[in-house]
Amino acid sequence: MNETELPKLEFRFDYFGACAWVDGGGMKYNSLPVSNSLMEELRALCDEYDNRIDWSDPGSSVGWTEEQEEDFNRRAVIAGKRLQDELQGKYTVINCFESWL
Repeated sequence: MNETELPKLEFRFDYFGACAWVDGGGMKYNSLPVSNSLMEELRALCDEYDNRIDWSDPGSSVGWTEEQEEDFNRRAVIAGKRLQDELQGKYTVINCFESWL
């Protein structure tokens, strides 16, 4: 199967643990066929993304500082590259964080 025939997986974050999207549907990090170390890295990024909002009072949440956002995006770029490597031949991974390089 060549790359154009593989299902497309979009790597980006949304709340409640979703970091991969196939056919418009979110997948949680723990449903991806990846190594334990990458799964742990994705879990940590998902948790960090979820915790940027105070869920008891979302309207008062201040989000991240510019430095925190840059750091998160830098680590997400690295995780996305690992995801591309580990899912090669199974999915065409679109790393939405590559633009942050």
